Amino acid sequence: MHPIDNVREGMNVVDLTDKHVGKVVFVKLGDPDAVTPAGQDYLETPSFLEGVREAFRGSDDVPRERAEELFRTGYVEVDPPGLGRNRYFAADEIAGVEGDTVRISTAD
Repeated sequence: MHPIDNVREGMNVVDLTDKHVGKVVFVKLGDPDAVTPAGQDYLETPSFLEGVREAFRGSDDVPRERAEELFRTGYVEVDPPGLGRNRYFAADEIAGVEGDTVRISTAD
């Protein structure tokens, strides 16, 4: 069982230094057995691509392979405190889940 399996909307998210990163607003469980992103039609939608680009530090050129990886392996969308942009963390960036708190494996 992977930690993302225990993540639910509304949970608090902290980084390795216990800094509050935000709250989970969406969880996409992946299909790690999938070899390709076939059937993932939403990969082409402008809102998805825009959201992923913004999530990765405002970059306008998120590689398609990274977007496909997120959908294949899973991710969480996090609403940061204040007016910041939502961020996306891949399933493999989730270090663990304790109670109502998700810990990501990086320092924010």
